[in-house]
Amino acid sequence: MNEILLRFRRRGTLAVVGELVDLDLMNCINSTEWKGREPESCKLVQFHQEKPVARSEETDFILTVSYRPQGMMNKAEGPDAWSGLWSEGWKIKHINISKEGVLLDAEGNPLPEGEAPVVVERSLYRTVDYNLFDFGQPIG
Repeated sequence: MNEILLRFRRRGTLAVVGELVDLDLMNCINSTEWKGREPESCKLVQFHQEKPVARSEETDFILTVSYRPQGMMNKAEGPDAWSGLWSEGWKIKHINISKEGVLLDAEGNPLPEGEAPVVVERSLYRTVDYNLFDFGQPIG
């Protein structure tokens, strides 16, 4: 399953609409259900104004939110492809393994032979209630 991009048009001044960027919302995922999407599944990935205007003038802004449903998995590509990293939704996961290649349990001790590998999950983003912000009108 591929991620789904949700696009919104918001009219306002850079000073008003810019609060989404000023609050570092691009480094946060939704903490609660938002627009019918489950918690921790949406992230603001792009924010731009359609035409340059003075900071105090109104213009249209396009906001793009990426929706990654729980269970959506992607293997890491590029330099991390060898490391066994993958993402599930907005979390990064990997097998708990030492630098020497020894499988580890949840406490970091060598895993007894025959036991299933331990998957470590890390959240890279803070959560915030997206319902507190005006993203504007949905667009096709």
